[in-house]
Amino acid sequence: MKKRETTSFWAGLVSCLLPIGAGMILYSQMPIQVPVQWDLFTGQVTNTLARWQVVLGGPLVLAVLYWILHTSLHKTVWGSCMLGFLREGLSWFIPVVSMLMYSSIYSYQVLGNLQPVTVVYGLVGLLLIAMGSYLPALEPGSKLGIRDEYTQMGERHWYQVHRFAAGCVMLAGGTILLAGWLHPTLSWWMLIWPVLLAAPHIYSLAQERQSFSE
Repeated sequence: MKKRETTSFWAGLVSCLLPIGAGMILYSQMPIQVPVQWDLFTGQVTNTLARWQVVLGGPLVLAVLYWILHTSLHKTVWGSCMLGFLREGLSWFIPVVSMLMYSSIYSYQVLGNLQPVTVVYGLVGLLLIAMGSYLPALEPGSKLGIRDEYTQMGERHWYQVHRFAAGCVMLAGGTILLAGWLHPTLSWWMLIWPVLLAAPHIYSLAQERQSFSE
């Protein structure tokens, strides 16, 4: 349980800080005052923030809020009284807020208007990051895991494959998030994440063949 909480914490924290990387790449394209709020009906800009506040300040504040929320949910009495799935779901609230905010902000900077497709990419990317963070803690034989001949050989093989799978799935999610923010109209990068998601199965098959040859 403790290992799962640690992995999910760092995954969520990195999700909150990813906008810094995208912002650094887009920094020279941004105006000094960056639009951050729009009228729901007209789409007109209603509020702006300084460029450094958007790129650096926002993600850092969200990361601190995430740390406070995650600590409250996992280290306090009232948090431990919650149902497990509810506690884990609430712990991802700040990363979801971060994704929605920066999908809107960077979509406006890159495309000149708000595009719902960037939010869709963001949701898919964040979902993969969250899923990947829980893979290393799956119990051997779990229906949600990779079940093949190699992973069924023993716990060591199971956890070895699922640690590798966690890295691939979270990397795929991060790639989708960043690519959606930086180039939401390009589709070629969508070929990257199926390869990353297939990699754990290929890795497991390779390990299985290696174990039989020894």
